[in-house]
Amino acid sequence: PRAPGPPPDRTAAWFELAVGGDTARAPLPLRLDLLDPSRLPVATAHDPRPAGGANDGYVVGRPAPGTTSHWFWPNTTRLLIDGERDDELRVRLAADLHAWVPAGEVALLAPGTPPPTSLAGTVRIDPRADWVDVRITLARRLPFAVDEEERALTLTVYGATAATDWLIYGPTDPLVRRAAWSQPADRTYRLRIELARPVWGYQTLWATGDDLVLRIRRPPEIDPDRPLRGLLIALDPGHGPPEGRWGPTRLTESEANLAIALRLRHLLERAGARVLLTRTDTSAVGLYDRPRLATEAGAHLFVSIHNNALPDGVNPFENNGTSTFYFHPHSYELARALQEELVAELGLRDLGVGRASLAVVRWPTWFPAALTESMFFMIPEQEAALRDPAVQERIARAHLRALERFARARATAPAPRPETTP
Repeated sequence: PRAPGPPPDRTAAWFELAVGGDTARAPLPLRLDLLDPSRLPVATAHDPRPAGGANDGYVVGRPAPGTTSHWFWPNTTRLLIDGERDDELRVRLAADLHAWVPAGEVALLAPGTPPPTSLAGTVRIDPRADWVDVRITLARRLPFAVDEEERALTLTVYGATAATDWLIYGPTDPLVRRAAWSQPADRTYRLRIELARPVWGYQTLWATGDDLVLRIRRPPEIDPDRPLRGLLIALDPGHGPPEGRWGPTRLTESEANLAIALRLRHLLERAGARVLLTRTDTSAVGLYDRPRLATEAGAHLFVSIHNNALPDGVNPFENNGTSTFYFHPHSYELARALQEELVAELGLRDLGVGRASLAVVRWPTWFPAALTESMFFMIPEQEAALRDPAVQERIARAHLRALERFARARATAPAPRPETTP
């Protein structure tokens, strides 16, 4: 039987729950529109807020609403919209692949704007002193993805059709071994760059016109005997006031992180490195300003120094230890070295290395970046240890050893000595 009252409005959506002879009914705030598949809306990526502070400066695509960050598009990238849910729009990348973006970070173009497609024309490889630019000629700024392997980068451009009659390497460069394009599906263009050395970092940008540039960073020259000499290492003492938490006796995470970073700076400089600190006192620094400062300065490595806490309702005495996080694949070995050295030094439970969508390791692609959680400062004994200068020094030295280990593993092989005639 129906619940008493007037019949529901047939132009609105209703939710009904029937239990036995009782029925409850409530209107759903649902708006349902149908899109003409032959005239889908076209938009451009348009984050209206300037980069910095709490804003990353990119339009981030996700596999589904509310899921993890996966695609990162500069403003003016053109997007084909074929769905909407709540405050997110669905972007059609390929026939069987979609991304979701915030509705407030796109600008719809005039109705009837043609779908964003383009021929992918000439590919040029342009070696520079500190990087190699790989430039794809396009007529539209199409969405793209970058996938990493240890010694290769693959750039996929959605909406593009291969017309690459010319793939020009330019002057012979020792970093790039081979480049090859493919068309794995209709309107999906793929360019794979094989490298002679492991990926150190990269950036993507729109060049003048609509050409897409993949800028591949040249690894620094490293002396295996003094592996940190000459490198610029960015240290981020995580959390500045009013961020972060505090321990039982009110030691703040901000204070503990800064104390470790200052000791580590001294050790790194003694090892011949140059050091950039994202903060040197208790002043607050914007979340995305930290990796941005490191990128603009040309840092070779980035470490965000933290100590852990747990949310309410979790027993810290059963859930504590040491952990390290990264996001991009070329940062994994750095994170692993940091984790192993910290566990060996402190003897705490090994919580392992994790890939996590944390802003300071997700945003930068120009260098390997990792975030360490050495101790749990909300545990009284560990908070007391973090106040101890000797423990701060031990944590700093573990970070130093890890950075040396990572750099040494990527040291440049010495040039062969010329043969001499006896």
